[in-house]
Amino acid sequence: MKKVIYSCCVAIALIAIGTSCNNSSKSIKSDKDSTTVEVKTTAQDFEFGKEATIQGKLYEVPLSEPSETQMKTYVLALEKPINVLSKSADSETQNNVEEIQVDFSELVKDPAAFVDKKIMVKGKLRPSEGLHDKRPVVMDEAKIAK
Repeated sequence: MKKVIYSCCVAIALIAIGTSCNNSSKSIKSDKDSTTVEVKTTAQDFEFGKEATIQGKLYEVPLSEPSETQMKTYVLALEKPINVLSKSADSETQNNVEEIQVDFSELVKDPAAFVDKKIMVKGKLRPSEGLHDKRPVVMDEAKIAK
């Protein structure tokens, strides 16, 4: 009976640890028995179609083959991976996303000024829709968040 109660307490503690931590994996070993339990925690969750504020380092990615009129887009390398949940049959949930494409609002006059800098952006997340989208998650109408 004591072992059953102890096992239940360990399980509850492991669930509590798993729900309170982000982006880590822990291996926990009990002192009273020889079982090791792997606890995988999840990244922060966002949702397609909803506004999000995300931090990372901005860089440029070419949209086309090198030419005189090279078109570029911006990608944000995230500080911590995220999950982007889909509630639509048209797109899939994206887990452990480490980079998102950022399509800046016209209000951001010179996005190139933020390249190689740590910034926070705010905008609506959507799934990739075509060849011009270079990452599975795109932030539309992004603004620099303060």
